[in-house]
Amino acid sequence: MTNPPSNREDAAARPAFLLPQRKESQHPSILLPRTLSNAIVLREGCREDISEINALYRRLGYKGAATTSDFLLVADKSGVIIAAVRICDEVGHLVLRGMYVAEQYRFQGIGTTMLKQLEKVIENRDCYCIPWSTLTTFYGKGGFRVADVSDAPAHLKERLGQYLNDGKSVCLMKRDAVWKYHE
Repeated sequence: MTNPPSNREDAAARPAFLLPQRKESQHPSILLPRTLSNAIVLREGCREDISEINALYRRLGYKGAATTSDFLLVADKSGVIIAAVRICDEVGHLVLRGMYVAEQYRFQGIGTTMLKQLEKVIENRDCYCIPWSTLTTFYGKGGFRVADVSDAPAHLKERLGQYLNDGKSVCLMKRDAVWKYHE
């Protein structure tokens, strides 16, 4: 996998993210496995992880699903995925989706580390997310700012509207290209 292209024309022309077949990353220039505390390894997800990621999502109440066209980043403890996030290329726009950490591992810096590692994947492009409104400070650490909905891609305006109509307290955020993580 190469880094995402730096402009929208290239993004529309390139295929979606391509996942490695096995847990050993075939793309070490993007993300190398990184060991966190308590034997937790942060690594690029692969095709064989998708069912386990989706099981984690279902346990945590997330209705979305990882697919082979997503870039996946997972936290793995002793062979069990305890956290996951996906970067999706949607109509030429990057969207961070499904950032979930198993409840017993929250507030240990796993999500923050994952967000920081995603810089290597999204640094050359704008990226959107629609997080719970209570998480704007967390996503702000990764350069996401509450976005003007009128400037958002049509499909994200529609998704945001659906979430709000369902009573979800969410907001649209955007991270501009080439932004660096800060503490």
